[in-house]
Amino acid sequence: MLWPAILFLISISSGCGVQIFNGCNQSIYRATAVDPDNLSGTTLSVTDGMILEGEILPGDWYSEPYWDLAYGGVSIKLGRGSSGPITQLEYTVFDSGSTLSYDISNVNCGPEHGLGDCPFVANGIHLESNDSSCEPITCQPGVVICEDVYNYWDDDRRFPVVKGCGIQSQNLALYLCQTSSLGEYDSAGNF
Repeated sequence: MLWPAILFLISISSGCGVQIFNGCNQSIYRATAVDPDNLSGTTLSVTDGMILEGEILPGDWYSEPYWDLAYGGVSIKLGRGSSGPITQLEYTVFDSGSTLSYDISNVNCGPEHGLGDCPFVANGIHLESNDSSCEPITCQPGVVICEDVYNYWDDDRRFPVVKGCGIQSQNLALYLCQTSSLGEYDSAGNF
């Protein structure tokens, strides 16, 4: 298990983070990626910047705390297998751990890139927070070019796809293969 070693090497924002619900009818592959230079001097096994990899079974949640890196952001890559088209949940913690920017990216999938369909186009995706100041992101089923996400690397020129809010004690919850939340929050604001 890598978590104990990582806690001493990288600042992790405590009490809040990313939660992903697999509403799909198959397992979803996930891999958390960071710039390997953020891990220099550590003994972590890093392959192409991937530090946490695994599967999310149908009907299960996956959670990880926010990573407050020295520079750059985090990308959680999500696909229907360990290779092929992916959708990314990307975020950066900044302002001494008090602010979060986030987006969803489909730049590594879709026919417009000569790649296979994005993994969640058929059933949609939904991202929300337990903090109402954080804007939700939703892509309806069947929408190939969703205006709420990056479809091209420069989509900020066309659509306001990067969102931002204060961290306080909020979580981001990404629902795969569905376009609304489960509506479940505990007393600590977790989904």
